[in-house]
Amino acid sequence: MLSADITQLTSRYDLLVVPGGTARLYQKLLDEKGIACIHNFVADGGGYLGLCAGAYLASTNDITDTKNIGIGLLPVRYSLYGHGANIRTNVTLNDTRTNVSYKTIYHNGAVYQIDQLPTNVRVLATITNTDSSNPKFHEFLLQKATIVAGIFGKGRVVLCGPHIE
Repeated sequence: MLSADITQLTSRYDLLVVPGGTARLYQKLLDEKGIACIHNFVADGGGYLGLCAGAYLASTNDITDTKNIGIGLLPVRYSLYGHGANIRTNVTLNDTRTNVSYKTIYHNGAVYQIDQLPTNVRVLATITNTDSSNPKFHEFLLQKATIVAGIFGKGRVVLCGPHIE
């Protein structure tokens, strides 16, 4: 995903999907011009679905304001376990709208502290269980919001930490 690719976003498209990868690299490759194109696309009514790194990219920043990753499509700040932590586990998500639980893969994706989310951001799913053998990782992930949604301008934004794809 390069800035040159993103400049092709027009009203002919309904949705921009940004997959897992490395948010910091995405942000660097997009540069200011690409980021402005994403902002304009969503503000004009386009949709944004961020998966894992795509969720980090669209967040505002981390809760300590130290990572400086995020282009601010939603006013949310993600939680960090610690620098260099590599959390890979299966998680059980609870759909807050239907109360249905399902399992998926989590690999260092964005999670959000529910009590720090603005009122205009909806929690769509929370982590209710993990199969992590590391109790610190398990405790860190439990009850965190991991799929959130909100509005940016006229567009809709969904940020999803785990790899549901």
